[in-house]
Amino acid sequence: VTPEAARFFYINRKADQHLEFDLELAKEQTKDNPLYYIQYAHARIFSLIKKYKASNTEIPTSPDSIIDGSYKQCDKLIHEISRYPSIVKRSSTSLHPHLIIFYLKDLAHIFHSFYNDNPVLTETQDNLNSIIVCLGAVKSVIANGLELLGIEPMEKM
Repeated sequence: VTPEAARFFYINRKADQHLEFDLELAKEQTKDNPLYYIQYAHARIFSLIKKYKASNTEIPTSPDSIIDGSYKQCDKLIHEISRYPSIVKRSSTSLHPHLIIFYLKDLAHIFHSFYNDNPVLTETQDNLNSIIVCLGAVKSVIANGLELLGIEPMEKM
C-alpha cells in the first residue's frame, strides 16, 4: 500500500471514530476501494479528453453551451461540482477532511453513472463539446480535492 493510500484511508473517517484499516481493501483495484474508484474517475476523464483532443483541434473553454441547457445529461454533474467550494470550506473550518473524501466518492459515483448511461464520444459535436467542458470541470474538481488531501491524481490506471 502506498503512503497516499494509507493517508486516504486514515482520513476517510472522523477523527473520533474507531479506525479499522482494511489492508486488503486498500490494495484492491475495484469500485469497493474508494481511492481507486475516485482515481479511476479522474483517469477515465483524462482518457476521454485525450481522445477528444485527437480528433478536435481545440478544447472548448466556454461553459455557455452547458449552462444554457443544450445538453441536459450534464445537469447532475454540474450541480455536484457547484457544491465543491462549500464542501472545502466546511471541511476546513470543522477540521474534518473526510468530508472531502465523501464528496469525491459521490462525485465519482455520479460521473461513473453518467459515463455508463451516455455514449460520450459518439455524441453530436455540439453535445460532445458540452460534455467535454463539463467533464473537464469534474476532472479539475477531483484533482483539486485529491491534491488537498495530499494525493496525486492519476492520469492512467
